[in-house]
Amino acid sequence: VHALGHVLSFLYDTPHGATLSIVYPAWLKKMLERIPGRIADLGNHLFGRHDAESTIKGIEAFFNQRCNVNDCLYRFGVMGVFNGDGLL
Repeated sequence: VHALGHVLSFLYDTPHGATLSIVYPAWLKKMLERIPGRIADLGNHLFGRHDAESTIKGIEAFFNQRCNVNDCLYRFGVMGVFNGDGLL
């Protein structure tokens, strides 16, 4: 995921932290069925949350509220990026 943030930052002249704040939650959603326990463990350590879905929501809230990052790839000129479940 981190490497993908570098690639998107380079290709679309986008701040690296902004691309990570978009890509990381999307990746967690994609991995939810494969590694729910690991995501829940992350949430427990970061936020005291004990389930994977709540963890993902907490990470999104952190980026949106605490870091004032509320973006999508479309805002940076990335058109039609398909992640298998829909557009990012």
